[in-house]
Amino acid sequence: MRRLLLLILCIFQVSTTLPEKARQSQVLLEVRTSSFGMGPTGDHLYLRLYDSGKVEYEDENLEEGRSGYVLKSRQISSARLKAMIEFLNDEGIKNLKAKYPPAYPNIDYSVQMDLKIVRGDTSQVIETMNYDSVIGKTKGIYPPSLIELICRIEGLRANASFRVTNVGGCIGIALLSNNGMRQTRNMRASHL
Repeated sequence: MRRLLLLILCIFQVSTTLPEKARQSQVLLEVRTSSFGMGPTGDHLYLRLYDSGKVEYEDENLEEGRSGYVLKSRQISSARLKAMIEFLNDEGIKNLKAKYPPAYPNIDYSVQMDLKIVRGDTSQVIETMNYDSVIGKTKGIYPPSLIELICRIEGLRANASFRVTNVGGCIGIALLSNNGMRQTRNMRASHL
């Protein structure tokens, strides 16, 4: 009995002194897509950002003779993570509507993008259908904060083989490089 109590005490001591790194990372932002027609179809994890700076996203499996999708991950700098957290907590993001109309009608392809921003015990969900920053900006469908949010999401999906959004509206958006330095650049698919 004494040994059992000592064992329990030791386990409790170790579990309460685990380093912070050992704790479970919390999701800050999750973006899922659902699409059909021409292009990448199906339901996909478009992006997941954790409070540890880990980024995950599904991408096409481009290995010879393989098909389907694979989960890719990478780590962003603490400066870039801090800037993204500040951006997600900005009033412009907090005030986004829950749903935005399609930029164009469904013809041969349709994609729904669901963005979930987690803030403690609450979350904000934003839905877009057939998002297109150029058309949406021209028609006045999207506020600048939504366009910048999706541009930042595309920037976090570094080197992804496919995109479900038109990022032409990201040209000239000021973003942070991986080291946290502010820069303005034309965001083409090869540079995101």
